[in-house]
Amino acid sequence: MKARNTTLKIFSGGTDIFPALENYFKSFKYSDSIKSEADTAEIVLADAAHNLLKKGVIPAKNSELNINIIKQNWNSRILTETNPTLNLPLGYFELDKITYQGPPTELHLKLTTIPSKKGLRGVERNVSWENTTLNRIAADIAARAGLQLFYGVEDIEIKRAEQNSSDLAFLKQLCRNNGLNLKIADKKLIIFDAETYENKSPVITVARDGEILKQFSFEMKSDDVYSDANVNFLGNGISDLLSNFGVDLGEFGGLISDFASTDSGGDVLNINEHISDLAEGERLKKSLLHDKNKDELTARFTFSGSFSFLAGNTFEVTGFDMFDGKYICDRTEHNISDGYTTSVSAHRCE
Repeated sequence: MKARNTTLKIFSGGTDIFPALENYFKSFKYSDSIKSEADTAEIVLADAAHNLLKKGVIPAKNSELNINIIKQNWNSRILTETNPTLNLPLGYFELDKITYQGPPTELHLKLTTIPSKKGLRGVERNVSWENTTLNRIAADIAARAGLQLFYGVEDIEIKRAEQNSSDLAFLKQLCRNNGLNLKIADKKLIIFDAETYENKSPVITVARDGEILKQFSFEMKSDDVYSDANVNFLGNGISDLLSNFGVDLGEFGGLISDFASTDSGGDVLNINEHISDLAEGERLKKSLLHDKNKDELTARFTFSGSFSFLAGNTFEVTGFDMFDGKYICDRTEHNISDGYTTSVSAHRCE
């Protein structure tokens, strides 16, 4: 039987540069999350002989790299002698930061899926958006950043929105207020509803005595869990109007309307946000309640390296009695060093 191994393909300008780095390779970590944050990766190279700083060996900062994880000869029903390889394409990253440190002398290459040269996160804009939709706003921002938009939810009307921040910060807040998530991966700007992923079928079953499970922990809590929510809100336009007339809006904003929860006998979450209308408030209420309550039962796992665990994938857990059920990957880390492991932070789907 051939020995199993895990390696990388790192394409820069269409050329796989990993063979030139393989003798220096120490570790690789890829992190992805269902939350509104970028995918990241880090390559650590050992450089005791100080060879890596020579011109042309390491890609320049802001270089675009396309990375794949390659598994060979691992136990899998889909592998054969003629096709012993599994490939996990991670997509495109930008080389965001280079760190050289020692002893021992190491070179750390830190990568992100957010492009730095397109004004997405570094340029503040003062723009008023009126009588439009979230889809149109996202399409404009994606086009400006050179990203492909994947809009996976129903369109939402935006009566008025004030942008006084970078495109990325503004769009993140707009998505949050409407109960949606934003993700940038593989040159795509992705807008989605995280809750819909909980309804997807499990991609794998995790058994207590399963071969791939290395470590586990479960946590069940009752604090910071809510039965309902009150949303106190101030429309953006009203806030600007009162400020222009010198009215002190106070810590929250002064003129408050609310739609209250029903008395369900449990703790009630109070939400104070600047939103545009009641519909947005309802979406925000639903989203923040879900975001709080999903942490009622959480779990962490470490597995032998597996491509089944990616952010947004669901999996079934068995053999743990009261902790059994369907879980969703909130965050995963794929780590390659002496071996290959996958770490998962998850919550149980209710």
